[in-house]
Amino acid sequence: MSDASKSIIFGTILRGFLANFEGGIVAMTDDIVNASIEVFATIARDLLPTPSKSHYTFNLRDLAKVSFVIFIKSVCHLLYFYH
Repeated sequence: MSDASKSIIFGTILRGFLANFEGGIVAMTDDIVNASIEVFATIARDLLPTPSKSHYTFNLRDLAKVSFVIFIKSVCHLLYFYH
């Protein structure tokens, strides 16, 4: 799957989740998605499975987890400063 397709899928999901948040958080959607895809691509490229570490296989579920962690961290950071 291309990065553009991943961006559309995860961007749509994140925008839907952020629909009730203020504009500043919603505006970060593309940055969060692009950063998540870049982290996923780096991990998938650099942490290839080996015979002794065959558990190093990554898929889109891992990208979703990375996106979620980056999102939660961003929201917590914003809520801390604006609360």
